[in-house]
Amino acid sequence: MKKKLLVLGAGGFIGYHITREFLKNDYEVTALELYEPKKDFFDDKVNVVIKDLSKLSDKEAIKLIKGNDYAVFAGGIDDRALPKKPSYEVFYNANVKFPVRFLTLCKKAGVKKAVILNSYFSYFDRAMPEMKLAITHPYIRSRVEQRQACLALAGKNFNVTILELPYIFGTAPGKKILWEGLIKYINSAPVIFFTSGGTAMVSVESVAKAAYNAIKYSEKSLAIPVYTENVTWNDWINRILKFSGKNSKMIIVVPKLLARIGAFFMKISHSIKGLESGLEPISYIDFQYMNSFVTDDSCESILKIKKESINDSLKETVERCLK
Repeated sequence: MKKKLLVLGAGGFIGYHITREFLKNDYEVTALELYEPKKDFFDDKVNVVIKDLSKLSDKEAIKLIKGNDYAVFAGGIDDRALPKKPSYEVFYNANVKFPVRFLTLCKKAGVKKAVILNSYFSYFDRAMPEMKLAITHPYIRSRVEQRQACLALAGKNFNVTILELPYIFGTAPGKKILWEGLIKYINSAPVIFFTSGGTAMVSVESVAKAAYNAIKYSEKSLAIPVYTENVTWNDWINRILKFSGKNSKMIIVVPKLLARIGAFFMKISHSIKGLESGLEPISYIDFQYMNSFVTDDSCESILKIKKESINDSLKETVERCLK
């Protein structure tokens, strides 16, 4: 008998690849969606259920979930959201309250293991406590609290793995690429102005594999930062130029003071409009300019995701953006 997986948020960029990974490994996959997906988005083998979990009673939701062995939460909102001030309530509802209810229902429905897609900011809040990331940034606070609250629900017969995700590259049918504007800027600008520093990166296929391996291998409930390569911004930009068919260009590092001034005026603009970013603009400059590299190797030791270049997925991303 095939093992059964429920994916909430399967219609998203990452969720799409997760469904494919589990189908490839002979799982029966159910996609729980708010809206009817575009024709041919999912493989014909995916069972698509159109329901708004937030509008179902616990009894109705448990009935819907029951029968699934495993679950993946690929929902929530990321740091690109710009809610009305104060923004924390919006991030809390989407990234803490909703997944906690989902996991609680899964646990009551007899699901054995669950995977939650989180952010690598949660990892850095642990790794760099001196930066006080969760205190300063509403979005990061929501991700830290998501990790804590979801792991608190784990028990003897209910395993929870939190995947803390970095910068992700790749494509999915009909999905707008987050990096399009930046890649087009790098491709067209005669001189590139950017920051120093760098960060952890991964392909969307590796994220999907990490979700599958979390179900397959994880014996303890824990949070795991997922990445396959740490890359400096300078190196990243030069790879994009290479995949764009361009010669190398002059890259000028914007002085941090100027970046702070720009962030200050951005914050003023948001405030005038009654908005608040999930990442406090001025403080975030420090993080952007540093080498925010992941050094925890749990992804490789526990999830069997080997360190490898992101070049194939980055090339695919660049080519789609410039098509």
